[in-house]
Amino acid sequence: MRRVLIPLLLLGVFASTGCIRPSITPTVRYTLKPEIAVEQAPPTERSLGIRRLRTSALYRTPILYAQGHQIHPFPFAEWAMNPEDLVTRAITDALAATGRFRDVGDASNINRPELMLFGELRRFEADRDVNPVEAVCEVRLELRETFGTNLLWANTLTARVPLTEDRVAALPEAMSQAVAQIANTAAREIASH
Repeated sequence: MRRVLIPLLLLGVFASTGCIRPSITPTVRYTLKPEIAVEQAPPTERSLGIRRLRTSALYRTPILYAQGHQIHPFPFAEWAMNPEDLVTRAITDALAATGRFRDVGDASNINRPELMLFGELRRFEADRDVNPVEAVCEVRLELRETFGTNLLWANTLTARVPLTEDRVAALPEAMSQAVAQIANTAAREIASH
């Protein structure tokens, strides 16, 4: 009994004096702030419904980097929202800013939109195979008639922006610029179509 009691008493003394303290590293959550900059386009009476981008289950909240043929998470770093939601929001904002469509928004919130925008987020990561490290965003988008079979426009857009330094804290700024490039390009091309 004494052999068990003495170590327990010592453990209690160390714990009460702060000598034994669990080391917990908090997870840092990052968001994007893409700058939307598009020109106004002649208005139409058409409405545009946008579906949330599809993506691999891999691209959820962990912040990822690619090296070789492997994808790794940065430890203790996450996106504040799912990347597909962040990119869908930026594209929606850019398309609305063009003034081209009578209504632009989530397809489920628009009553019978004439046009539908579908897409897939294919890449959303830091590329560590290049120097300097780059933020990479790649999106496949398709604009279709809602009540027809015509494909009106389609493109795979890729943006690569170098990080200012090789740290996860530098990725959100670079990724914001990459997402802005994608959103602004998509809005310009769709509005001019």
